[in-house]
Amino acid sequence: MKIAVVGAGHGGIAAAADMALAGHDVSLFQIPSFAESFQKIKETKEINLTGVTRQGTAKLNKATHDVQEALAGAEVVLVITPAFAQETMAKLCAPFIEDGQYIFLIPGGFGSYIFAKVFKDLGINKDVTIGETATLPYGCRINGPNEVAVHIRTIYNPFATYPAERTAEAVAILKQLYPETAAAKNILDVALNNTNPCVHPIPTLLSAGRIEHAGGEFWLYREGISPSVWRAMRALDAERLAIRRAFGLTEPHCALPEEVGRVFTEAFGYNGIEAGRKMKGPKSLADRYLTEDVPFGLVFYSSIARFVGIPTPIIDSVINLAGALLDDDLWSAGRSLNSLGLAEMDQKAFSAMLGEYK
Repeated sequence: MKIAVVGAGHGGIAAAADMALAGHDVSLFQIPSFAESFQKIKETKEINLTGVTRQGTAKLNKATHDVQEALAGAEVVLVITPAFAQETMAKLCAPFIEDGQYIFLIPGGFGSYIFAKVFKDLGINKDVTIGETATLPYGCRINGPNEVAVHIRTIYNPFATYPAERTAEAVAILKQLYPETAAAKNILDVALNNTNPCVHPIPTLLSAGRIEHAGGEFWLYREGISPSVWRAMRALDAERLAIRRAFGLTEPHCALPEEVGRVFTEAFGYNGIEAGRKMKGPKSLADRYLTEDVPFGLVFYSSIARFVGIPTPIIDSVINLAGALLDDDLWSAGRSLNSLGLAEMDQKAFSAMLGEYK
């Protein structure tokens, strides 16, 4: 396929290299403000990929700061950015999308709705299919100017389109790239199947002193997840499961198990803690484990929970504590039904808007 990867962070670079090594024609876009870190990839159009995936030196078709150049003629667009960048990326892409393209947010966190809304607000009437996964296919880290290592791969990754009526068609496309892709009911099902907000924030908050004292020498999965911390994580996860049940969603395949050493067993297929031990960080509290997973994960969960009358005292406490440590109002900055313009919609209308894969 001809693939455009939008975003050149850890996941974007890994995906671009992996897809190129799989034989696809790949163009990689990075915003100009990250020109320095993108320079070697842009110059060489090469990425060295190592780890538990395809390995070798991937040859890209294009590596560019020009989003129009990256999107031109692409059959599939993989948007791999933090949730807080999704609206910006939607606005950048909107003028240049083409009829028939599949736009997949990896992951989404309800970002498909953001893309569709931006396109509609800008008067973009192209026939495109927009969908999202629950998580990145990779746990990975950039190791150099054009090097990335993959430490863990998914074996199960829920996916849906917005609206859900196109899920069957789109999942067949994405499964050609990632066979572990599995159809979910709708994008709410997908968003509530992302356990990163249940895994990352609590051990980060409870390790705040260690992180700030360590000078960058900190490994969350080695040091931050003790049995008592794990109990707190599971209690938060139980609130997520209660929200899912209130919407009639089946139990996720990524629930946190009782044993500390089995993070993401169903999603990743083996001991996620051991894979996580290879990934250093966070280096500071201003890390995506808090700046993304709290406002764009837990705030969304809390907002959805209030919508159906589910109490979330632990989720709300984590949001409040993270905001205090970061000196930021994460409630206002986060993704919620109010920020999405959906606060006045009742549950029946909300579910109808999302559609349902059957």
